[in-house]
Amino acid sequence: MKYNYNDIKESFEKIGISKGMSIALKTDLRFLGPYSANSQNEMLEAFYSILADLVDLSKGTIVVSTACTSLCNTNNIFDIKNTPSEMGSLTEFIRNQLGAIRSFHPFNSYAAIGKHADYICSNNSRHCYGNNTPIARLLELDAKCLSIGLHPDQTTSEVHHVEMLMG
Repeated sequence: MKYNYNDIKESFEKIGISKGMSIALKTDLRFLGPYSANSQNEMLEAFYSILADLVDLSKGTIVVSTACTSLCNTNNIFDIKNTPSEMGSLTEFIRNQLGAIRSFHPFNSYAAIGKHADYICSNNSRHCYGNNTPIARLLELDAKCLSIGLHPDQTTSEVHHVEMLMG
C-alpha cells in the first residue's frame, strides 16, 4: 500500500504541527514505504510544502541538519552554497529552497527556512554544540523535534548540546 499527500498532511495535523511552530526535522524517508507518485521530487515537494503550509513560513520555521561528516580528515573544502547535505534527500531538498539559510560549520551545518531562519543559522559559534549554535537557538525558540522514519534515539543531538554545556 502506498501513502499519499493527504496521508502526510493528516499525520502532521494529527500530531499538532501548526502555524508559528519551529520544527527541527530529522528524516529517513526510505523507511516509510512507497509514495503514491512515481517521482522522488514529487514526494519531497509534498513533505516540504505540507510542513511549510502548516507552520506558515512567515510565522514559523523548518530546520534540518545538513551535516557533511565525510569532509572530516580530508582536504575537501566546505562550500556553504554547494556542498550537499549528507542527511537525506529531504534535507538537501530543503537546503536548496529559495530563502533557505545554511549555518557555516563544515561538518555539522544546519539549513533553515522561515521566520527565524536567519537567527538560527547566522552568526553562530564555531562549535557544533553550546551557546550560539543552531541547536541552542532552536531550544530558545521552543522548537519541536519531528523525526520521520528514524527512532528518536538516533535524532537527539540536543543531548550533545547539554553535555557541552555541562562540561
